[in-house]
Amino acid sequence: MRRVLLAVGAVALIVVAAGAWLLSDLSRFIPRIEAAASRPLGRAVHIGALRLRPDLSVEARDVTVANLPGGTRPDMLVLPRVTARIGVGGLLGRTIDIRDVTFEHPDLLIERDNYLFSPPPAPTGTASAPSSPSAFKTVLDHVTMTDGHLTVNGKTFVLPQAQVTHSDDGWDATVAGVLSPPELLTEPLDGQLHAGTDATRIAVTHGPQRATLVTAPLAQLRAPADGTRPFDLTFEQPGTTAHAKGNAGPAMVDAAFDGKTSDLAALSPLLPAGAGSAVGHAHATLIAGGKTGTVALDHLALVGPPGDVAGDLALSNVGLPSARGTLVSKRLDADALIALARRIAATRATPPPAATPAPPPGPAASPAPLPFARLREAAGDLMFSADTLLLGGATLRDAHAHATLADGRLALDPVIATTEAGAAKGSLHVDAVSVPPTVVLMLQAPALHLAAGPLTGAASVRADVNAAGATPPELMASLAGSVSAAVVNGEVDNALAAPLTARLPVALNLAGATTHVRCAVARAAFAGGIATVTPLALDTTRLLATGEGTVDLRARTLSVGVRPVLRAGPGISIPLLVSGGWLAPHIGPDPHPAAIPTGDVCAASLAAIGSALPLPEGPPPSAKLPKPADLLRSLLR
Repeated sequence: MRRVLLAVGAVALIVVAAGAWLLSDLSRFIPRIEAAASRPLGRAVHIGALRLRPDLSVEARDVTVANLPGGTRPDMLVLPRVTARIGVGGLLGRTIDIRDVTFEHPDLLIERDNYLFSPPPAPTGTASAPSSPSAFKTVLDHVTMTDGHLTVNGKTFVLPQAQVTHSDDGWDATVAGVLSPPELLTEPLDGQLHAGTDATRIAVTHGPQRATLVTAPLAQLRAPADGTRPFDLTFEQPGTTAHAKGNAGPAMVDAAFDGKTSDLAALSPLLPAGAGSAVGHAHATLIAGGKTGTVALDHLALVGPPGDVAGDLALSNVGLPSARGTLVSKRLDADALIALARRIAATRATPPPAATPAPPPGPAASPAPLPFARLREAAGDLMFSADTLLLGGATLRDAHAHATLADGRLALDPVIATTEAGAAKGSLHVDAVSVPPTVVLMLQAPALHLAAGPLTGAASVRADVNAAGATPPELMASLAGSVSAAVVNGEVDNALAAPLTARLPVALNLAGATTHVRCAVARAAFAGGIATVTPLALDTTRLLATGEGTVDLRARTLSVGVRPVLRAGPGISIPLLVSGGWLAPHIGPDPHPAAIPTGDVCAASLAAIGSALPLPEGPPPSAKLPKPADLLRSLLR
């Protein structure tokens, strides 16, 4: 009996030892498992250790899935420890029921398209083997992840906990409490994923913000028939909703966008509080290739506090950066947009260097060249029109502009707008290719009505000038062309004439706040940076002033003779000469005055500049001459 017990004990010991050996180490199965896992992924799968525990759960350590060649690190997925509990009830039905899988400290890297797996094609001429009736079916019910890390484009997210559950309709996953660097997430992030048979749905919540993405099933995402994948993306936060729906591929996005917000300031700290609401929609097509691409916005429509804009716009950085399109607006506050652009630029500006002691005085530095070279670094063709445009503090109506930039040549032609004073038309041409660069400016406003300011009345302005040079002084020195202006039947603020009339006797000074103006006419003809001023005429109720002279734009000096004549009796005149520097001119008697013109000065001056303004009526009645005693006292004061 003792020997029997010893034999039984020995057999039991052998069985226990054999079982312990089988349960403690499954290393001999690792190569087959690695090959089976690598084949459908098209990536190498490595398992460091594998063992079966007494509760029939399997434990694997140091599991890795290889990254795409050229990735930032060798492995896309690193799993330090994985456990899986296997249900034995389904083994008789040839089913491996994996009840629960737990990943501890997983580390997943997402970059480029490494999440899209491509199994290698079967060898040519090899028929797929029929499934064996004895093959086991694998069913996975539930996956748990703890303390994971997800890196996307260089940003690492901490995933404290995640759950994945399988159902007949697909997979459901949830993540909670996701953390990351504060520049991305200011609060923990929660997410849900449903990978169903009909669609894939992803929802992400970050504080009050929520984003939802609906796309094709995972099987179609892996290898879409036409290379594109559908998407329906919605973003929501209190007061704001944005929606995009279309198709996306590796180098193309084609989608319709729309959105609205009741508080623009909540979207960006650059916008002031109470910025207001906005709505917009557009159809966009993006074609990308590496770091270049083209964005085409069709049926664009935006409405916000600065106004509204609609039209088509295409932006591209293929070759030279370019912008092409047509935009229209009912009302647009360009000043508000310019202020916003300056705030954005200020946030990106490099802080100025620390102050250094000023260098000792030396020769004046040469003027810096104007940035003409930038015109050779871009291209474009834009047309814009607005019913009402706020620009430079002025309100423009019926504004139209066409801007083209090609081969270093900029053209703003035409530029048309109706100001509060009347209609104006102009153009600007800049040629940055010629040496030196050239600038041509034209402005025509033949029928203005000045209703406010120091000078009122019917007016006309005309400018046709050109210049060549790389710096402002060079442009000034080469200025050619002419500028003319005229006003008829208006009023002038007497303060404008104060520098001239201050030299006259008190009795001849202009009285009152304003004076009626029959005409005010001036023309400057430029050649080689010198302006010849003629005619120069001012015909008022009390005075007639004519003159001519020159203005040197290079030396910033002037020499202009003015002959004020009293419009009364014999006509008393004291010729004056305005000369010297622009900033502090000298006003004194003219030692060589020109003859006083005869006839109707207004008619002659308007004809000289080619103005179409109506001729003012005849000279006003002569004013009463000052008393001789008053005139004598004024001359002797």
